[in-house]
Amino acid sequence: MATEYNAYYAWVNDKVVDTAINYRRPFEQKFIVQALELKPGMKLLEVGCNKGKLIAKLQKKGVLAPEGTYGIDVNEAGVAFAQKHVKGTFKVMDATKMEFADKFFDRAMLVHVLEHIPNYKGTLKELNRVLKDDGILIITVPLDIFRPYIFKITGAVCRMMGLHKKKLDTRKFLHQVAHYLMNNPHVHVFRIRQLLKDFTEAGFKAIDVLPVCYVPVIPLTRPKPEKVVKQPCTHDLLSYSATFVLRKSNV
Repeated sequence: MATEYNAYYAWVNDKVVDTAINYRRPFEQKFIVQALELKPGMKLLEVGCNKGKLIAKLQKKGVLAPEGTYGIDVNEAGVAFAQKHVKGTFKVMDATKMEFADKFFDRAMLVHVLEHIPNYKGTLKELNRVLKDDGILIITVPLDIFRPYIFKITGAVCRMMGLHKKKLDTRKFLHQVAHYLMNNPHVHVFRIRQLLKDFTEAGFKAIDVLPVCYVPVIPLTRPKPEKVVKQPCTHDLLSYSATFVLRKSNV
């Protein structure tokens, strides 16, 4: 898995990932900053930090100090970039076997990462271990149930057109999309109901949820958390992604 990530993100770091962050995730990021409730002296861990861009934004906003900043990823290229350009501690590390003491962190976050981890339940258990009692965990995942079919169909079309054979340094959008669709290492397609069950089993309680619909203006109609919990199938269909705010509950 680490080898696949290194090969994929060595190319995608400066292309599709940055485009996605800038275009479709401002609602998620604003919500995450507020939900973290960071205070002076707190330690935050980002699992799947990649190049550390979200952490850098938190530091720029003044809500996170470098000495409280930690990021891990299996992508060696991303971690190397973060170590060079972002203040904090960044390491190449397996999220299911973290090299941190019990109850070390006040906050943790995984933003569009859990869907890449084969043993995601093991990661949730590890996060419970390294988080302090009453610690907060933020998890953002894609939800759209149509994603696997979109990837397969458009990937097949791109392959037939030979777009994947173009040079990877090209700036043409179609070539970037072709590479992304044919190599993107998602291993899970999540549903809200199942995730809520998994969170509970791992020792977390969901205290807030932000579904983000396909059309960027839709977050104006954000439902209350209890409505999302009661109608998970509806939001699975309508939402592109969801951000969960979880509190460690097995104290």
